[in-house]
Amino acid sequence: MSTDHPFAAVRNFSLRSLFVLTTFPLGCAATRDSAASADHAEESDAWDSDGEHDSNDESSESPGNGDPSENEQTVSFRLPEASGRFVYAASPGSDTVAVIDTSSLAIEVVRVCGRPTVVRSVAASDDAAAAVAVLCQGSDELALLRTDNDGHTTSIIHHITPGANEVAVTPDGSYVFVFHDVDAADPLGPGSDQEVTVITSADATQIAMVVGAHPREIRFSPDASTAYAVTASGVNVIDLTQIASQTKPPLVPVHTDPAIEPSRLEVHISTIHGQAVVRTENEANLVVTDLATREQFTFALPGVATDLDIAADQTFAVVTLPGDNINPSEFAELMLPVLPGSTVRRTAVDNEYVGLAHLAPDGQSIILYTTVMPPPPPNDDSTGDTGDTGDTSDTGDTGTATSGSTGSGTGDTTGDTQDTGAAVRLGGARGARRLFDLALGRFDTVVPTLRHDDPRERVTVVRREGGTWGQQHTLYVETAVRGVGVAPDSNSAILLHKRLADDNVDPWSYTLLDLAKPIPLKKRQAVPAPPDHILITPEGHRAAVLLRDDAREIRGVEIIDLRTFIVERLRLGSPPEGAGYVHATAKIFVSQAHPQGRLTFVSDEGAIQTVTGFQLNDSVKD
Repeated sequence: MSTDHPFAAVRNFSLRSLFVLTTFPLGCAATRDSAASADHAEESDAWDSDGEHDSNDESSESPGNGDPSENEQTVSFRLPEASGRFVYAASPGSDTVAVIDTSSLAIEVVRVCGRPTVVRSVAASDDAAAAVAVLCQGSDELALLRTDNDGHTTSIIHHITPGANEVAVTPDGSYVFVFHDVDAADPLGPGSDQEVTVITSADATQIAMVVGAHPREIRFSPDASTAYAVTASGVNVIDLTQIASQTKPPLVPVHTDPAIEPSRLEVHISTIHGQAVVRTENEANLVVTDLATREQFTFALPGVATDLDIAADQTFAVVTLPGDNINPSEFAELMLPVLPGSTVRRTAVDNEYVGLAHLAPDGQSIILYTTVMPPPPPNDDSTGDTGDTGDTSDTGDTGTATSGSTGSGTGDTTGDTQDTGAAVRLGGARGARRLFDLALGRFDTVVPTLRHDDPRERVTVVRREGGTWGQQHTLYVETAVRGVGVAPDSNSAILLHKRLADDNVDPWSYTLLDLAKPIPLKKRQAVPAPPDHILITPEGHRAAVLLRDDAREIRGVEIIDLRTFIVERLRLGSPPEGAGYVHATAKIFVSQAHPQGRLTFVSDEGAIQTVTGFQLNDSVKD
């Protein structure tokens, strides 16, 4: 999961993905977005989701043999953007951007360039109250808009690389990168997706550079000294202190096999430490590459990992290892930065099948779940003489780092067979476990150690205790989980559920989870439409859940007080499209599908204001 973390702006997710204004990590086998990173900027991987809307069909979700294909997907969702106290809403049909002052609801409409689509906030300088970069895909141009404290906006237009569909901005706003994201819906057409345009916001100069094939995202170090372009060929390391000379920045392979199919890789970047952490589909290892020295470390895992996440503070990474008929499900922790001698620390998950993990931003809690049905347990006869595997339920170390391109290490985590006096426990820690009666000389009782009902209807919360992962709480949540998100303050989470096919009244639901309680408190909320777009405010106190079903004319938003779990549903005049947050005025805004443009603002006190018609405003500024 997702990463970009603690969002200093907003956790916002949509459901082809879950969350936000850009992208976050994909955790499925053969992930489409191998660019998932963990630089934890404003736009984050707050949510994990399987992207499915209407299926509870277990047959299509059973992992079978090999890598269980957990369904965790992420995607960009393009919304109006907040900067300072202003909201900027692009109108592709009129080639304009509406600048809305959320303190007074005054509107200025600024003409920009052809078919503006993507809007990204830029850190404003001292003489500006707000600033954004606006990508115009119809004319291959980028407009830099700056709004002063009086609400007046100016713009500078730049020509950019043809076919660009995404914008990334350094944390300090010094550089704006414009590129073609291969995972976006927009096709490239003739040309190359390897050309990137970099614009310096201070003096409006431009640098053209070429990166590896099929770039997916660009991330930045916290001090904005280095940019990392994640591509199908590896990671381009861009020295921003020498930006003028970076026309072809060095490319660093992030796997021991440079010829591996890129779609098999899930790549996360620790921008603090300058390391790439890679999980590979159907391979039982983890590869870490130092992007400065190119030194690689390979860690052997006890099984195939199905998910990879990096903590918000980038102090550790976690991989999830589904169990089989012998071994329990586990999650394994790797401390960052990786150094020679680093090890992977494994923690077993009692009696559960899990394949996905979502870390709380504070790194003190982890939510484990699955979106697939595990293979059925073996019959009694199949576990008769499996030999002694020991008790693998304890935490142990494994995978000592070996420097180099192919090195790996392992550790012994299996214990000796224990003589209980009357019986010896044999067989695996998962599936059916049998007792061998020493007096009778035969296998006797079958002891199930894995819950065989639907594991998708449970989540397991594990918390840190004294620096290690401690007590586990498994909760029944009634309906199969399809997505998980955690608030920025780490005190609460929202679980999204699959559709109840036999419920024609409120077939959808989500669950609110209180992570601050010793035993997590949960509240299930039934809703009449899929809760596909959700926003959690930066302080973690409020959330907005958008509800839309055009066939049944359902158009609304649920405002949740995450401190009390009280939910208020508001009717909207038009179908909701997305949500955002204005930190300066503490207002949630909901963008709606309306021919003249419509935004509804909800204040911290619950006051509601709606602005309509800003796309037809006559005061167009050239």
